[in-house]
Amino acid sequence: MRQLYLNMKLRKKLFYTYLIVGIIPILILGYSCYRYNRNSMVKLEKENLEESFNNAVVDLNYNNDSYINLASSIIFNQMITDVINEDYESYYQMYEKYTYDLDPQMLLFQNLHEAISQITIYTTNPSIIQHGKTLMPMEMAEGEPWYPAGRENNQIRWYGGKKEGLSSVINFPESEATGIQSVLSITYHYRKYFDSMRELAGNECGVRIVDSGGNLIYEADSLEGKYRLDGTVSLAGKDEQLKVGQEDYIVLSMPVEHTNWTAYVYKPMRLVEAPTRGIVYVVVMLVLLCLILVIVVANYVSRLTIQPVERLSDYMQNMDMDNLCVTITPKSQDEIGILIMSFQALIRRIQTLIQEVYKAENDRKKYEMKALQAQINPHFLYNCLSLINWKAIMAGEQEISQMAQQLSEFYRTSLNKGKSLIRIGDELRNVRSYIEIQNILHNYTIQVEYHLDEGAYAYSMVNLTLQPIVENAIVHGLDHSRREEKRLSIEMKEEETEIEFVIADNGCGMSEEMAANILHHSTKGYGVKNVNDRLRLIYGETYGVRYETEPGVGTRVVIRIPKRQEEGV
Repeated sequence: MRQLYLNMKLRKKLFYTYLIVGIIPILILGYSCYRYNRNSMVKLEKENLEESFNNAVVDLNYNNDSYINLASSIIFNQMITDVINEDYESYYQMYEKYTYDLDPQMLLFQNLHEAISQITIYTTNPSIIQHGKTLMPMEMAEGEPWYPAGRENNQIRWYGGKKEGLSSVINFPESEATGIQSVLSITYHYRKYFDSMRELAGNECGVRIVDSGGNLIYEADSLEGKYRLDGTVSLAGKDEQLKVGQEDYIVLSMPVEHTNWTAYVYKPMRLVEAPTRGIVYVVVMLVLLCLILVIVVANYVSRLTIQPVERLSDYMQNMDMDNLCVTITPKSQDEIGILIMSFQALIRRIQTLIQEVYKAENDRKKYEMKALQAQINPHFLYNCLSLINWKAIMAGEQEISQMAQQLSEFYRTSLNKGKSLIRIGDELRNVRSYIEIQNILHNYTIQVEYHLDEGAYAYSMVNLTLQPIVENAIVHGLDHSRREEKRLSIEMKEEETEIEFVIADNGCGMSEEMAANILHHSTKGYGVKNVNDRLRLIYGETYGVRYETEPGVGTRVVIRIPKRQEEGV
């Protein structure tokens, strides 16, 4: 036998091993589980029935509390009591009270509960005439089960049943001055009022509610005809067990608060024990399931070795080159696990190379910017502008002097000592200088508004970000507009983690197609696309420039950058 076992293929060895190891425990556990589960399931069914019954009665009690609170809110409502105790001298006075005081209040209270169908006030006030079903003289209540209402009874009472409907009644506090007696009657939708009990009855059980006199208030069940109890069978005094003919029932009872009602629920023991009958079949099914499971497991193990290779192959074929994120991990230290780890190392190396390419591209743009800045000799330029300023002052040419000062300030902040980052305050000084120069060139026809959050001046941003946008707004927006009043607005606000710039003009605007292309097509000089590319390259894809424009109305440019404070800026 030993040699026969050794000569078997590995797949058969695993198959017979799992068969022997799996079938014996199932037979032992199956018998034990049947005995234990049968008793547990019967107990659980009883507990579930008791819990569901408690929840249904608690829900009914909660609703009763709500109706009592509603009734109290009405009878102690000063506006309503004033209406029913008023001595009316004219119909117009009565109409105003009904329309502006009574009706809004009663409509509000009635809409608070969908189970309420009607709220009616009956009163002995002789000057009151009937107002729909909301307000009626007391004599119109004749025939109601509570009529006449006792003056000494100020507690809420419930009346009715399935045939006559359900209502509650409570007396208003009697007016000491007039002696007027009023009664509040609330009529309920019978089905909605007992909605929780009806849902309980849908769980293969019966429900009854009776008052202290044994009168049936509510009854519902979802039982088959052979299990139903007719009205002659009393549930009062039954302590959990009831035997009718050959059938045994579980009976639970509970009083309903604020009423003289008692709620009962009953369920045949056959239905309680029904789930346990399937346990015998479960044992047999477990044995069969064990055999099937052993076959499946043996087959699974035979495929387990090759599965990691298949996963790796599928991943490599379907890998997204735009998002090189490794999602496959080795689950073993064998040759396949080593292969997966080597693949992970390859992906990480590719990611490193991509980052190096991005860095090289960023450096290239920095060098291009430095080359552009290097075309101007700063010291020579500053000396020339200083000389022009001095000559203009000596000649009394204030406008020329101002132009020279603004040019000096503009180029000083633009060059920024060759640094690619600048303080936001210095960038705004650069923009102000540029706008002042343009305003001189435009004979001061441009109205400029600044809305700046000065608390953000100390943070840093990419140099020469705002000036190209402002230049576009003036050259391509305001200069092409026929408006006499040309406005330019610069706004900056500090948020929790970001800083937003908004540059708006009332120029000629542009089409949506032009606005979409302006960020993706290069232009001569240092344009908007360059600004947007640098922001996205340095801060990430979520930041940059956004255009909002409409032809003939104007353009609004939004620039968002993260809130950072770089050292050495």
